[in-house]
Amino acid sequence: MVMVHERLLLQELVQDGLMGRVLGIKDALTSWAFGAGFVCAGVLLPTLGTRPLFLLAGVGALAVWCAAALLLRPAAAPGPMLATAES
Repeated sequence: MVMVHERLLLQELVQDGLMGRVLGIKDALTSWAFGAGFVCAGVLLPTLGTRPLFLLAGVGALAVWCAAALLLRPAAAPGPMLATAES
């Protein structure tokens, strides 16, 4: 389900001529991120312990969500001003 929304978002934002390159770079970065995550978890787990590592992962996921919500928010469309009733 996530893949469908991700592909739709990329199809909307990226020009057709660049789609293959963008998807290739995205997939390469995703693979490197998984590898880096496994290596970092292997180093951090003995150092920090289980609970702090889960907390760190949760804070990181929340930070990514906040950044995506701010960066992918649609721009305010100009529209008519609302008339206010004068008393």
